Amino acid sequence: MCESKLLGGLGFRHLHLFNLAMLAKQLWRIWSYPEKLLSRVLKARYFPRSDVFSASLGTRPSFTWRSVMAAQSLFRKGCRWRVGTGEHIRAWDDPWLPRPRSFKPITPAPVVPANLFVADLVTPDGLDWDVVRVRELFWPEDSEVILGLPLSRTREPDLLVWHYSKNGRFSVRSAYHLACLLDDRPGSSSLGEHESSWWRKVWQSKIPNKIKVFVWRACLNALPTSANLHRRIQGFQAGCPLCCAEKEDVMHVLALCPFARQAWGLSSFRSSSLGLDSQELSLFFCFCWALWWCRNRKLMEGECVNPAQVSPFASHYLAAFLTQSAGAATRCASPIPSRWQAPPSPFIKLNFDGATPGDGEMAESIAVREAVNLALRKGWRSVVFEGDCATLILKLQSPMKDCSFTGTIVADVLNLASVFSSCRFSLVKRSANAVAHFFAKCAVDFVEGDHIVPPAAVPLLQLDSMME
Repeated sequence: MCESKLLGGLGFRHLHLFNLAMLAKQLWRIWSYPEKLLSRVLKARYFPRSDVFSASLGTRPSFTWRSVMAAQSLFRKGCRWRVGTGEHIRAWDDPWLPRPRSFKPITPAPVVPANLFVADLVTPDGLDWDVVRVRELFWPEDSEVILGLPLSRTREPDLLVWHYSKNGRFSVRSAYHLACLLDDRPGSSSLGEHESSWWRKVWQSKIPNKIKVFVWRACLNALPTSANLHRRIQGFQAGCPLCCAEKEDVMHVLALCPFARQAWGLSSFRSSSLGLDSQELSLFFCFCWALWWCRNRKLMEGECVNPAQVSPFASHYLAAFLTQSAGAATRCASPIPSRWQAPPSPFIKLNFDGATPGDGEMAESIAVREAVNLALRKGWRSVVFEGDCATLILKLQSPMKDCSFTGTIVADVLNLASVFSSCRFSLVKRSANAVAHFFAKCAVDFVEGDHIVPPAAVPLLQLDSMME
């Protein structure tokens, strides 16, 4: 029951591990809000000259502190530093590389220089890595990771982040998953990729949740069939209520019973089909559930269902569910522009996009920073920046500090954008960002500069001009 859904469980929380995750949240709060009364009291009592990372249990600890310290190991294993200026991060002693699980360099620390800080690996202007020195001090496995880290152009301070969440902020959910990953209890299930892929298809199918649970129970032989009840209840009859067979198990209900055979024969499914797409698989699950529903109808109410009605019933049931789900999604969706539109006066609009074989959001973040710098160089005061990366636009629009991997660049963008009289960051669809997307995909071939328009981009520009 406590195993992940991808491992054949139901995803219920293991109480001990979940409790550790909840306690780790208190450590995160103590670190993040040192001015709070609880943080000041605990620091004065248990770690007056250190922090929560190096704090110890101490003598005669209270129940509260003893409980919180039980999660210190979990807290340490999930936190790392995000490089800002690098002035407070020790290159070999502190966790700062985005590479689980130690987050520290694997290169042995040199004798000289001692106590090296990350700031010592940056050029004097603080804008780029000192590539020569990084490659001299670190093995290639470390140097490539280090050189791929973004550096702040506005001297953002170093920030402690939670590695196992996308936004860099602590969450009980991610801490619980980390605790499960680190848990080495005997008996933990370990399924192959094939089994995990099957369970992923089950839980991601667009069917009602009760049918997903039915499929899960059927796969684990956990349905209350007569055979299963006979093993648990002394004297219980194991016969099938539909055909009066001596033994009714899951396979009998869904495939071997004469009623099921007739229903399958009248359906659109064929035994020769070796693969089903997602829609057919959803209908298959609904059909199996419909067989179980007919069986219960006969058992509980004594009503016999015609086998020819099973397939239409399953199809109509699934269609009604999908229609209702699509309606709910449509009501919740917000309109996003799908065509480029000219900005209102006196605004200047800059569309941006980024393309890279690696982290797409990182490329988009660098692109919007370059767009802001371009607007500043041109002296524009009222600017609209449009992009098609939803996660990046949400970060730029959010009032909360971004602690993610790209948060350093997001902070640079917001700091630079504060100079404008008026500035907006807007999300558009890819079709409304076609020209910027074209430039991003072909950027490797553009060597003329930012003032030359390649001939291949002219048709896209003409199409956008017609939308003004």
